[in-house]
Amino acid sequence: MAHRTVVVEADTVEAARAGVFGRLAPDEVVLREWVVADGRPHHVERHAATVEEACARVRETIPEGATVVEETCTHAPELRHETVQAFDETDVAAEIGRRLGPDAVVASAQEVTPHRNGFLGLGRKPGAWEVDVELPASAELTWQQRAKVSAEVGPKEERFPRYAGSGVCDVCNAPIAALEAFQVPVEVFYASRAYRNHLGRNPLIAAMGGDVDSHVAHLRAVDHSTHSAVCPNCIHMFE
Repeated sequence: MAHRTVVVEADTVEAARAGVFGRLAPDEVVLREWVVADGRPHHVERHAATVEEACARVRETIPEGATVVEETCTHAPELRHETVQAFDETDVAAEIGRRLGPDAVVASAQEVTPHRNGFLGLGRKPGAWEVDVELPASAELTWQQRAKVSAEVGPKEERFPRYAGSGVCDVCNAPIAALEAFQVPVEVFYASRAYRNHLGRNPLIAAMGGDVDSHVAHLRAVDHSTHSAVCPNCIHMFE
């Protein structure tokens, strides 16, 4: 069976993922997944010289098929007066940027209380600055679209080659026909914690005394093969 793409839209990403799994054939698995849209509200703000330009910029961010869930809030250009503590005009600009955002422009700055440099860093103290700040026009809105998940699906890729012979499973002793079971390298087989837990539930192991790890070490020491045959019902212990 070839790979194919499944795309599902839903109210949430979780629901879209569930929809993808609901469309899988019995022998298919999800190979790769992309969240195309997360389904959550997105708040967007844009700045410009005028309100009209800011509104145009913010509308450009709305993806196709999305809906506006909150009305646009606009702010006209503004001249604001701020008082900041700083050592120089560079510090003033940095503080205004932290306080009002990167689009704020320092129109004028005057140091009204001189700063002190101190001696060897001791007694250093910023001065007080009166600052006029130009804020551009802004517009903001919140949009939302349905969650969308795209997935590449196809047949599950087998980690281990098929066992060409017949006999019994080395885990559960169930009969196996040719090419029905899998060849698991002995290093992987005896290192599996799930396999050790399986042995730990076997009453015969407990009756022989000793712990499971010692029993597994003995089995590995006497096993001179390169692979173990594992049936489809037991292969999950080694994947």
